[in-house]
Amino acid sequence: MAESWQLKLNRAEKHLLEFDGEVRKYVDRNPYKAVRSVKTKAERNTWIYRIEFEEPDPNLAVIAGDVLHNTWSALDHISVALVPRKRRGSAFFPVIAELNEKAVVDFRTACKGMPRQARAVIKSHQPYRSGANAALHWLALLSAFDNADKHRNLIVTAGGLVNASVSVLARGRVVSQKTGAEFRYRDTEIAHFGWPESPPLTDPEVNVKVEGTVLVAFEYRRVDGYVPAQEGLRDLVDMTRLVVSRLEPFVR
Repeated sequence: MAESWQLKLNRAEKHLLEFDGEVRKYVDRNPYKAVRSVKTKAERNTWIYRIEFEEPDPNLAVIAGDVLHNTWSALDHISVALVPRKRRGSAFFPVIAELNEKAVVDFRTACKGMPRQARAVIKSHQPYRSGANAALHWLALLSAFDNADKHRNLIVTAGGLVNASVSVLARGRVVSQKTGAEFRYRDTEIAHFGWPESPPLTDPEVNVKVEGTVLVAFEYRRVDGYVPAQEGLRDLVDMTRLVVSRLEPFVR
């Protein structure tokens, strides 16, 4: 029979497949459109368009929480298996984002009784070793999202576009064209142009064409940004499998 941490990761994989299927349904709806911002008298000759998205199904956040919980549980399960039976009530997988005195104490507490080689493996995967990028380290992401899900706050999901191209025709004339690889989420400005000519331009005379690859992303407040959901979850599961495989030789 498979060990508990492997069963947890296998369950995470099943939820990940379910998540991917729901994302495909969302993407297939082409859930975005260009919307003109409300104009004022002072802006009557200025045209600003933003991109608007349908909200992803809230169940996506629930399924993502299942992926995260099982993935994180795999790390805790194998951590417990690395210590003597009398220590199993206090062992856990530590996450050290910043190296300081408290972090050192927490690490020693979590890993007390583990083989030296196992402690070295866990230490090698800590976020603080990434320096300024610690908040984007895979283990920091896993910890942050799992904690958010456990404390009665569903992970915030958002639709967005990458590799977007925007073309604006006004009265049959190209007035704006641009492309960009950055993630464009809801309410992002995608077109901004003036029209001083007479007669004044009307809404039916403007055609805004937006194309790109639709993604679902998780809001990540630690860096005031977004993390691609499918790619992010897959990386978290894969990295956890790697760490688990490196720790298994030291299970007691």
